[in-house]
Amino acid sequence: MVNDDYRAGVGVAIYCNETKSIEMSVGFNIGDAPNSTLAELTAIIYGLIHMGRYLKDSNKSATLVRVCSDCTAAIDLAAGQGQSDDKSTLDVLGILDDLLAKVDYDIQFQWVKGHSGHKMNEISDQLAYWHAQ
Repeated sequence: MVNDDYRAGVGVAIYCNETKSIEMSVGFNIGDAPNSTLAELTAIIYGLIHMGRYLKDSNKSATLVRVCSDCTAAIDLAAGQGQSDDKSTLDVLGILDDLLAKVDYDIQFQWVKGHSGHKMNEISDQLAYWHAQ
């Protein structure tokens, strides 16, 4: 989420299908962000980092992790299906690529319609909004 002053916040909710519960939710202020795609890519990175920490701390494993976002451009870029010439975006994609190379589970990137009642997306948006202030 990028507010009118270009301050950005990200929110992450980790939901476990096995327990049918939210295992972790976190939000961060990431400072200035020139656009929402960059903020969403940063949220994806934070989500994957915290997913790794959650799995390690709980002694659990995963075979598939679904990363959802309401930003089509971020999902396309994260999945390697989009293109960007923006240096900041390319830098963030490099960090994401390094992180993706280290995980030992499959990752599925999925677009979800924003502000449509998708529970995890609504929680993540609320966290991002609060941390952008």
